[in-house]
Amino acid sequence: DVGANIGQYALELRKIGFKGQIIYFEPFHSLSEKLKNNTNQDPMCEALNIALGDNDEESYINVADNSNNASSSLLEMLPEHLNGSPESMYMSKEKIIVRKLDSVMKDYYNKGDNIFLKIDVQGFEKQVLDGAEHSLTNITGIQIEMSLVPLYLGSILYTEVIELLKYKGFQLKGLENGFANPKTGQLLQVDGIFYR
Repeated sequence: DVGANIGQYALELRKIGFKGQIIYFEPFHSLSEKLKNNTNQDPMCEALNIALGDNDEESYINVADNSNNASSSLLEMLPEHLNGSPESMYMSKEKIIVRKLDSVMKDYYNKGDNIFLKIDVQGFEKQVLDGAEHSLTNITGIQIEMSLVPLYLGSILYTEVIELLKYKGFQLKGLENGFANPKTGQLLQVDGIFYR
């Protein structure tokens, strides 16, 4: 669960009956602590206070002012995002640790594991995928947030995500509506569900 926030996605998985191991990646220290509190009764969960990207490094993430820093990103926010969600304006920066999935996968992967990767990283999707060059061969399915219009500087759009994952051996199997501009109704982001 990459970009786990406080664990909402995985808690929903538990409600519908998933009993397997869940590894959370959340860069914000405060959210990571809430995440640990939300999941400390679940022995099949582990929360890591790191972001995933295309390098092993320290970096700075932009902190958004909306609920649980939901629009925070390592990338600069573009006007289209602010128009759709003025409360998501950046207020500060926080120093974080970034790791490649390839650097941490060996600590959690056992041969034959059936892995589903969820990516919700506010425009940083390509960097996460680039840092998972070798790991992707061991992943069965992916749920990834995709932008229909440019929302973050340097991010890729949904067509590029689809092509990149197709090249890696994944096919788009479904879409879920995501972030929309409440004034115009324009859909700005969707979640793509991909499987090998």
